[in-house]
Amino acid sequence: MKENFENTVENQESPNQYSFEILDPRINHPNEQIKEQAHLANQTIFEKGNVMGIEVTVPALAEKCDLGNIDPQHSEGNENMAAIEVAETMELPEGEVTFATVRADLDSVGSMALIALRQEGTEITDEIKERVTKIADTDKFNNGPWPGKQELPSKENPWGDDNKELGAIAASTADFKFSMQDRVNTMKQWIQTGEEPEGHRIQVEEERKEMVNALESGEIQVETVTDGGIALVESKHRAGMQIGYSQAPVVVALNPEFGFGDSPKVKKYTIAQFENGFVDLNKVKEDLNEQEPGWGGSPTIIGSPQGESSKLSKEDVAEIVEKYLKEK
Repeated sequence: MKENFENTVENQESPNQYSFEILDPRINHPNEQIKEQAHLANQTIFEKGNVMGIEVTVPALAEKCDLGNIDPQHSEGNENMAAIEVAETMELPEGEVTFATVRADLDSVGSMALIALRQEGTEITDEIKERVTKIADTDKFNNGPWPGKQELPSKENPWGDDNKELGAIAASTADFKFSMQDRVNTMKQWIQTGEEPEGHRIQVEEERKEMVNALESGEIQVETVTDGGIALVESKHRAGMQIGYSQAPVVVALNPEFGFGDSPKVKKYTIAQFENGFVDLNKVKEDLNEQEPGWGGSPTIIGSPQGESSKLSKEDVAEIVEKYLKEK
């Protein structure tokens, strides 16, 4: 297979001329120049009209999506429904429609790809449904009971218990070097055939090697607190959350340099639980918002304000999470 997106059908358009965009969430950034750049980029998208959001978790941007916002977990608090599951059965809008998200990941890009396939009249086979379910389960952390503390990834077993199958397609959805249309086209191919973008498979395998080296060198820091109930992870790698889950059912992950492409890097927290019932993340979110407005998310995963650096320390965040741990 050719590398990256060369294997996709280029400029594939549905009869209704669907298009796909990514919104800039940095609308409240303290740097006025960055804030203005975000405003202008988003304005270009919204001026088209007929915009439907997919997991647009910034309320001010979600309000501007005049065709609504597909966001069952974050907006509706339904942790048992992923956006791609809505995309599988929703009534498709007519005309020239722009689908937009604030974060390109498996669920948002997968939703766009599935919507495009349905509009093109593609038969939704059992194989397609299986791949859709895999994305939905990953997005909802539908992994069954937490299996207990595991060994960290190593040179002998670099993937550990992580989902190797979705690694390459997940990397392709987040690759800022390609347009959203290209990323959607590649996701369409994966949903239909399971065929991976070869370049991104090579990329994620190399990243795994780097991650193992970073663990061994201490570049990725992992520790557990509250008698093993919470894993604190500091990492610039995408696998930081999975590393945390190998140590505890609740993870506080800090990426000190989060950002895509040439955009300024920010200090970003993600807090999640392996399955619902370990911690009341709604209360955690409320408490954190009193300290630092802008935290958002669902009952299973929340994050610090988008597009700006968090001012809280790991200890501050962990202390708040600990207050709302449940006995399991």
